[in-house]
Amino acid sequence: MLQHLQLVITEVSLYQAVALAGILAFAISWSLWENESYYPGFEVYGVDKERVSLYDAKQKFMTDARRILFDGAAKIDGVFQIVSANGPRLILPSNYADELKGHKHLSARRLIATDLFSHIPGFEAARALMHSDIIVDTIRKNLTNSLGPIATILHKETAAGIDQIYFTTEQSDGWRKYDEKQHSIGLVGMLSTRIFLGPEMVKNKRWLAITTDYTIVLMVAARALRMWTPVLRPIVHWFLPECTALRRVSRDARNIIDDEVKRIEAQVGQPDELSPSKSSIGNSLGWMRAAAKGTDFNLGDGQLFLSFASLHTTSDLLTKTLVNLCTFPEFQDLLRNEILETLRGQSFDPTCISQMRLLDSFMKETQRLAPASLSLMNRLVEKKITLHDGTVLPNGALISVIPSRLYDDEIYPQATEFDGYRFLDLRARPGEETHHQLVRTNIHQAGFGYGNHSCPGRFFASLEIKIILIHLLLRFDWRRENSDNSPTTIFSGAETMSNPAITVYYKERLTELDLKSILGLAPAPSDT
Repeated sequence: MLQHLQLVITEVSLYQAVALAGILAFAISWSLWENESYYPGFEVYGVDKERVSLYDAKQKFMTDARRILFDGAAKIDGVFQIVSANGPRLILPSNYADELKGHKHLSARRLIATDLFSHIPGFEAARALMHSDIIVDTIRKNLTNSLGPIATILHKETAAGIDQIYFTTEQSDGWRKYDEKQHSIGLVGMLSTRIFLGPEMVKNKRWLAITTDYTIVLMVAARALRMWTPVLRPIVHWFLPECTALRRVSRDARNIIDDEVKRIEAQVGQPDELSPSKSSIGNSLGWMRAAAKGTDFNLGDGQLFLSFASLHTTSDLLTKTLVNLCTFPEFQDLLRNEILETLRGQSFDPTCISQMRLLDSFMKETQRLAPASLSLMNRLVEKKITLHDGTVLPNGALISVIPSRLYDDEIYPQATEFDGYRFLDLRARPGEETHHQLVRTNIHQAGFGYGNHSCPGRFFASLEIKIILIHLLLRFDWRRENSDNSPTTIFSGAETMSNPAITVYYKERLTELDLKSILGLAPAPSDT
């Protein structure tokens, strides 16, 4: 901690340093009695709280979270606590999930606002969640209910986006290196912008660059700020380079959205393009304005959160799936055959795509073994809760449920092994045809969350990723570096990420198939 303070002080003037020193002295004194603290009555796992500082415990969690979480769950009967990246947190076994999933005194929104520092400049996107259900209503009413026309647009935009993005990198013997920021976040950013803000904004290269950067910079800044004690965060964020970068990107993004709102509203003789009566696709500003019902809601903050949420989880699962397609290359042709067979004689729409069951199974198995987070049902306790066994969750506590059932051999035989057919086989059981889809959530399959706060955008995300994968599989072959035996994922705290050490390559496929006709992007040749 002292090393961090020295770095901060060297970046400011002498007068600022004196003022800062006074503030820090007061803040540190305060932090001795009102600060992050352990929850009394719960066993601490993973650190010796008498010998290890909270700062050092956070550092340990960032590199050893998986062991801490799962060993703690195996060795401790009931609720225990750890030091997470954001301080002490209560960890509950998965058998508590059904009791907690709809509890009125648990808030997912306030937890996200806490984890993403909604009160700190630059993190305003998280503040949008605090406005009742505006974001959730926007997603459910305008995305989930419009998947048919959305699929058509995504289909065409994906083809155009691949042409624009995937052929710019250098090649060796036809193989090009895959880059997650460019080829995953970049492509998803284009598609999401088209669905949220319309065709004109897709042409705005500055906006596309900002949304891509914001997704990355926000997570980096949040990780940096979590290392500091809460009482110091309102001060030190001004000096952390990660937070400075975030404020800059956030400001630029909000300026673009503000200009877009003014441009639309200034159109003379045109209907109000921000009204809810406007076509739902490409009008997220209008969606949010309608959902806000006249309340004070910042459209820029809301749009930033929509962009972050859609890019972060979607690009993450897309890249993990591509890595697994390289790790288990036999599935590439199996999936291509399923795609071609399903598309034959059908329109390219959600109903058709839902029939690609092996693709759905492969993606769900990818998500099972590498969910976005190792902690589920992250909540903030708004009022003291007494559970069925007498366990009391104190007011203000941060809690998470550990997803141990994802790796339980009794539920999933050979649970630590990847099986692309796993969920396809489960759906073949009588009466379970719809129980094991990617978008289905339950305590055994909680990649998109569980309970009242399951990800509302999962239907859109699933459709978007599948459409991208259909195009990428039909147009390219995929492989990993031949000598690369690295694990497919790494961990940063509870976050599960694709291993950046893995090198993935793609190569345009030589095929006699008329892919544009098969995909419905061009009229099929007439029979003569």
